[in-house]
Amino acid sequence: MMRIETIPQIHSNSLANDYIQGSSKLSHRYHGYPQDESAWSSRIDYLARKPLAADRHQLADALSAYNKSIGNHESALKQIERLRSPDSVVVIGGQQPGLFSGELLVIYKAITILRQAREAEKRLARPVIPVFWIAGEDHDIAEVDHIHVLRSDLSVHKLQLNRSDQERVSISHRPISREQWEQAIRSLASELPDTDAKAGYIRQLMELCGESRTLSEAFARILAWLFGSAGLVLIDSADPSIRRLESTMWKQLILHNDKLREAYIQAASELAATGYSAQAEVHPDGANLFYYHQGSRLLLYRRGEGYGDRQGQVHLTQEQLLSIAEQEPDKMSNNVLTRPLMQDYLFPVLAAVLGPGEIAYWGQLKEAFELLGMRLPLLIPRACYTLLEPSDQKTMERHGLSIEDALYRLGEKREAWLNSQETFDVERAFTDVEDVVRRAYEPLIESAGTVSPVMKALGDTNLSRIIEQIHYYRGRIEKEIASKHEVGLRQFDSLGASLMPTGVPQERIYNVFAYLNRYGLRWIESLLYEHEPNPLDYRHHYVVYL
Repeated sequence: MMRIETIPQIHSNSLANDYIQGSSKLSHRYHGYPQDESAWSSRIDYLARKPLAADRHQLADALSAYNKSIGNHESALKQIERLRSPDSVVVIGGQQPGLFSGELLVIYKAITILRQAREAEKRLARPVIPVFWIAGEDHDIAEVDHIHVLRSDLSVHKLQLNRSDQERVSISHRPISREQWEQAIRSLASELPDTDAKAGYIRQLMELCGESRTLSEAFARILAWLFGSAGLVLIDSADPSIRRLESTMWKQLILHNDKLREAYIQAASELAATGYSAQAEVHPDGANLFYYHQGSRLLLYRRGEGYGDRQGQVHLTQEQLLSIAEQEPDKMSNNVLTRPLMQDYLFPVLAAVLGPGEIAYWGQLKEAFELLGMRLPLLIPRACYTLLEPSDQKTMERHGLSIEDALYRLGEKREAWLNSQETFDVERAFTDVEDVVRRAYEPLIESAGTVSPVMKALGDTNLSRIIEQIHYYRGRIEKEIASKHEVGLRQFDSLGASLMPTGVPQERIYNVFAYLNRYGLRWIESLLYEHEPNPLDYRHHYVVYL
């Protein structure tokens, strides 16, 4: 069994940290904490009487058609059929579609969804279906058309999909040609080190992406390949069949639009009063809805009694927008603040698996949910992992580093190691010399200033040049020392580039195929089926020894 170490979870987002710790400061912003067993039964009771809900059978039909179209596994199709049961519930999470599945955090979110659904089903004795929501309606292709790979020179290289610069077209509507896929996959193949498994994974990618018309479709096919056999159900929010089920909720979002905006603003104000900043921007005139106009996804604002976009391309009365919601719901689209409401309308959501940023902005949604007679689902923090490769483990052992040292104090440890390699204390020696020069020279400059102001200025300039030369000499000595210990320093730098590339957690930078290429699927299977963390303890970060 793979070794997995547990360390405290630390997020840069203070609101997410406080939520994970179950802080009483935030209890009024959510409908219960998942650590509280009673919150689960309360949520089940609510779902039994939920006022706004899509038809389960129509939803299952749409999901079945979509999952068959992307080649999802029979296990996932069976999960969809279980959704027809009136006592079934859902654990859901999602992400924008990304190139070759995007960052590692996408993989970890899928794993968390599957594990939490499996555990909740045992605990609650009812069907719990794992669902991954692909936010294909989003249009910012620049956020998702690339991955990063670590090169042998320790640079983090951006590998990007060649694409047209179509403006504001949803990712699920933007076509990707086979030639574009082949170019991106060739680029990836050239960056990955040669292994026995490499050719097989490149062929697999070529097959999955070559059959895909869009980035969203390729993303779905890759997730289905990785997690379909575990039962992961996939949904693309831009799927026309899903859009047709959303009319009722669109009308609610339009009819209550002003009050919803007020609720978002009130929530932001309450968060500020508690010491947190608002996590999602709320425009004072924002409708928090998008509208498709001539293929472009336009953000709507209130314009008098109606709605319009910022550039003035469209103007719709409320009656017109309601008619569109009824007859052409595929022309409507959610923003970050209305998507959770739509998701909860479509599915009987027991719990939503979220990253730290998502947990934070969901703290602005309680009043909006209550306005529509709804309740926030339980929010499950996505599991966070760091993959520790054998070379990283050797470096840590060689230099006596803990995993916390490697993640949070590596620069400090690197400097201390370098200083320990030389008896010459560069810092102290040059600080002393600079102090001596200044003490000797500055009185001379003051005396020269009595001759003329010009001599005072010339003395200041002369001193600056002397200090500059001292700094230059120090830099040359430091460079020489670094050169002498290049091998050891590279080990520290390699460890940092592996675990915290560009100072950012590994899971937010690297893609899964770099690790599949070297270690296969075994580590993913271990995280899915063997690793048994406490399902109701979300305070830990997991270090996976590959």
